[in-house]
Amino acid sequence: MYRSPSLQPTRRSRPLGITSGALALLATCAMFSPAATAAPAPAVQPDPALVTAPLQITEFTPDTSNVATADGFEFIEVYNASSEPVDFSDYTLRYLYPRADLTNSNVVDWPSVPRDVSIAPGGTLVFWIKNGQNDSLTDADFNARFGSSLVMGENLVEVFTGGMANGSPRGLEIATNTGFGLNRAYYNLDGADNTSANQGIQFAVNPEDLSRQMLTGLAAASPGSVTPNQVPAGLMVPPADSVAPSVTDATAQSVNPAADFSFEATATDDQQVRTVTLHLRSDLEREFQTHYLKAGQDDRYEHILHVFDPADKLWYEYYFTVSDGTNTVKTEVRRVTVEGADSAPAESRWAASAYRGGVEVVRAAEADQQILDGTVFHDRNRNSTQDSGEPGLPGVTVSNGRDVVSADGQGRYELPAFDNMTVFVTQPRGYQVPVDEDNVAQFFYNHLPAGSPAMKYGGIAPTGALPEQGELPAGQERSYPVSGTALRARR
Repeated sequence: MYRSPSLQPTRRSRPLGITSGALALLATCAMFSPAATAAPAPAVQPDPALVTAPLQITEFTPDTSNVATADGFEFIEVYNASSEPVDFSDYTLRYLYPRADLTNSNVVDWPSVPRDVSIAPGGTLVFWIKNGQNDSLTDADFNARFGSSLVMGENLVEVFTGGMANGSPRGLEIATNTGFGLNRAYYNLDGADNTSANQGIQFAVNPEDLSRQMLTGLAAASPGSVTPNQVPAGLMVPPADSVAPSVTDATAQSVNPAADFSFEATATDDQQVRTVTLHLRSDLEREFQTHYLKAGQDDRYEHILHVFDPADKLWYEYYFTVSDGTNTVKTEVRRVTVEGADSAPAESRWAASAYRGGVEVVRAAEADQQILDGTVFHDRNRNSTQDSGEPGLPGVTVSNGRDVVSADGQGRYELPAFDNMTVFVTQPRGYQVPVDEDNVAQFFYNHLPAGSPAMKYGGIAPTGALPEQGELPAGQERSYPVSGTALRARR
């Protein structure tokens, strides 16, 4: 994917202020008329003298036709006002909860799927809000709604979130992955109601503040299309960027499992650090997991490993990648060990301490039982039997595949019994069912009097009549409590 040259000159990783002398070039941004109709993107040319916001929020629709009970077609439109393609993987949208003074009570990242989409010079990228009820819709549904011709993954992407508020002050912001805000737009400020069903709230560059868009009015929603009075007459030419970012790994050599641990680095750039990514895995993971890091004080970036995470782990491997939008650098892969960790393989350590148990079946004298009752209990000595001093566990759910019941205050339950059922307990928090010698969890009893149908590779042997009693113990290694269940038939 082609990455654009730097679009916002900065010193180190801090945005550079833009002087008011350059703002007169934006005087062509007139107020938007609600009666205007959407037109194709203006045929704009590079203008070396132009200084503007390189990425601009030009439209969004907080109130649209519903799909089921939620807005189905909310979108945000972003315009590339530069003369170079912009790889949006270095950026994210942020949803703002502004106070009266425009500080924020909350900020939520809204990453897109996919992230690595390029916005052409003078082109747009449309972010479609997917809220669960419209997740199955496609770009064909979106285009049919608006008369557009957008292509998913090219100039249309998805954002999986609840959506935009209709009646409260809110804002949207384009920010780097490192947390530097570039361009934002607000609606419903100062008690206003700027929303209207299926109408786009449209914006233009604000000559007084290039980081904050000017609300110009409402018009029929037109995703993927801007009007000349929304955007500058030319395209800003970004400066060349041939200098790669600088990154210094400041992570300690070993992990103390009794304290939080920080993977940290210092990253700077002669223009702006856009993305800092930690790639991290432990000895229990095959693939590296990615973590996007926000800028902290003194150009520091960190990811906190909380104290409980190193349990059962021997080491972590990691590396950082840093991007300024044009150049990307990568640190060497390093390994930090967990202090005091057992060097035996994780599977061996688990097998040595695994709670082994099985189902004890006591055959009943009668074969016509209709009710199964029993107790869910804390099997402290892990012998699969409820002994003296092993209390019942209240509130645990037990099911026969049709009915679901909760154990009472003493851990007791009752269930209807029928042929070809499986009775099982739902594992409660803090407890884990035992395993057999093949490491198969033992939390159920199959009641198939005639066995399973003939199968190529065998099946379940006939279980006969309902047992008078069956115990399904459960537990967990280390210092966690253990539990079990006893199933007893009522005659």
